[in-house]
Amino acid sequence: MTPTSQKQRIAIIGGGVSGLSAAYYLEDAADVEVTLYERDDRLGGHAVTLDAKTPDGKPYAVDPVVYLFLPERYPYFTEWLSQLGVATRPLEFDSYLWDGHFGHGTHLTANFKKILRTQCKSVRYFRNLYYMLQIVRTIKKLDREGKLHARMTMGEFIAQVPSIDARFVDEVFYPLLHLAFHASQDEMPNLPVSSFLPTWASAADGTSTFYVVDGGVRNYVETVRKSLVATKVKTGADVVALSHTSEGWQVTDAKGQCESYDQVILAIWPNQVAEILKRGLEQNTAIRPHLEATVDTLAKVELAHCRAVLHNDAGLMPPDRNAWPTYAYKNIPYLKTGLSTIWSGQLDQAEVFTSFDWSMDMADLTDARTATQPRGPIHGVHLHSRTPPRQALYDARAYVQAKQGEHGLWFTGSYLRETCFHEDGLAASLEVLKRLRPDHATLGRLGKLLGKIPTPWRE
Repeated sequence: MTPTSQKQRIAIIGGGVSGLSAAYYLEDAADVEVTLYERDDRLGGHAVTLDAKTPDGKPYAVDPVVYLFLPERYPYFTEWLSQLGVATRPLEFDSYLWDGHFGHGTHLTANFKKILRTQCKSVRYFRNLYYMLQIVRTIKKLDREGKLHARMTMGEFIAQVPSIDARFVDEVFYPLLHLAFHASQDEMPNLPVSSFLPTWASAADGTSTFYVVDGGVRNYVETVRKSLVATKVKTGADVVALSHTSEGWQVTDAKGQCESYDQVILAIWPNQVAEILKRGLEQNTAIRPHLEATVDTLAKVELAHCRAVLHNDAGLMPPDRNAWPTYAYKNIPYLKTGLSTIWSGQLDQAEVFTSFDWSMDMADLTDARTATQPRGPIHGVHLHSRTPPRQALYDARAYVQAKQGEHGLWFTGSYLRETCFHEDGLAASLEVLKRLRPDHATLGRLGKLLGKIPTPWRE
């Protein structure tokens, strides 16, 4: 099938946050026809909400890919929710690291009442608090001076913190970052500081308030879906090949259906991009060398995989309920590992939790899951992935930015920026749309957003 109208035809492959936002902000463009392809039967990608249950059987909505955001650090996402009319709720964020064998713990919170209840007799706590404040001051100092760049490693950063104790770094600081970096303890010193640390510092010193989407992130996904009136949405449409011919880009799905487009926005993981381009290489005679280089670069990007388990096992939280935090890291010494658990029911004091196991190999999650099996009923299991910071990821980012828009091929996704699925996925798509549509100021939704927030807080 070939383009028959005067309108420019655009395919968006991937219905996660990046693909959804691209479709949403193209709705006001009268001179385009947009088709959104999503492999799964639902839209949203990482933006998913599951229904768990409280111990007494009441339903409780949980976002298994935990999403807390600071408005000042996530301006695009905050403004998008405002445009959508989606409600949010403030959340007091704190962390607790404890030893699953001895029960000792360190509570890191800006809530002084919690400190008095749980830590007032602990010399260890006040020592750790001193080190934490040193880290926060160093983060803010380097951020102000523009020295907290993404290529700085954690080891290089720690070397600049005055009077820091190596034991504190290994036993407290690195475990705190486990949920964000999804890396082993041995990898931590070589990982990049990234944009996560300034956000973490704001939370650690209590100067900022986190928010969550009221009722779960599915509320904003459903709102976006209802707004896509002009966009043709195809769920359950697994794109298996993408090729370029004289007629434009040919998108072929698993059912053998083929459509032609003038522009293609790839809002999927880099390895998935490499797979569908590789399958269409035989037809890409004119630009084959360019696409072969793209396949080679993106195929090298690794994914880390996570299993999120929803449950009611309070045994994975600190023994003292007064110390229950938003985020608990239970060290399991005999396994030389730990388990990250989020108190998903914190806002309503409900005993609903989400625990996480990460691995570079999806098959490994079976063993890790057995070692950290929550007791009692499991209300849901969700698998998701992300791109851990590795050299191949940096190479892919640089390559993609240099090749954006060539031959009508565009790339978007959180992997092109830093650590936050929603803000970075949205910001990456907005950068594409600004270049794809130089007239973006005349487009209603997009013009209003970019008029209010012209550039991301950090490139």
